[in-house]
Amino acid sequence: MAQILGLPKLSPTMEEGVLVRWTKKQGDKVSPGDLIAEVETDKANMDFNVEDEGVLLELLVKEGETVKLVVTSEDVTHGFFLRPLKIDTDITPGQTQEITVTPQSAGTFTAICHHFCGAGHGSMKLTVVVE
Repeated sequence: MAQILGLPKLSPTMEEGVLVRWTKKQGDKVSPGDLIAEVETDKANMDFNVEDEGVLLELLVKEGETVKLVVTSEDVTHGFFLRPLKIDTDITPGQTQEITVTPQSAGTFTAICHHFCGAGHGSMKLTVVVE
């Protein structure tokens, strides 16, 4: 069964990361502990090692690729939560919040508001499409 390897938090203060380079190619076999990529964090370049044995079926992020999401709220504080993209942040009314992510896979993802923000809270959803 295929498994998506998400970018781990490589340092205690890491909020985002940039894929510097792949050290393995599509189709390569990997074993626990193998280095598959180098990631730039807020402090240094870090190694991204795998924990499981398998084959890299597809490399979904281009080296150096990052995405910036710009979100705002007009009236109340919202909690922007999107687990597949490792997003968990508050959106303060009247302010613009910039969230930089490095997606690990293509797909359509549904974010939720995890703060009770009033009437309609339960149906408050946001769709993020990664191509």
